Amino acid sequence: EEVRSPLVAGGASLSLFFIGALPSTIPFAFVTDPVLGLVAAGVATGVFLMLVGAVKCWATRGNMLMAAMENLLITVFGGGVAFAIGIGFQNLIDR
Repeated sequence: EEVRSPLVAGGASLSLFFIGALPSTIPFAFVTDPVLGLVAAGVATGVFLMLVGAVKCWATRGNMLMAAMENLLITVFGGGVAFAIGIGFQNLIDR
């Protein structure tokens, strides 16, 4: 029987969310131009998403390039859906 600690699970979740947020936030600490920061954050996030996909490939023994692209495309699609929902709500509020 396995006993799981909610404190360990919470700490692991906090750590992973923190690490996952770093690629999209660190560039803003080093640049003063917001557009350049956004571009750098986008590139860094894309690279790290592809790295996560490649690591997933190691666990599933699949094609590394396909896993990296799959991870990136799923995230881009999810971001696009979230953006569209945000635009939709903004249009509802502005009426």
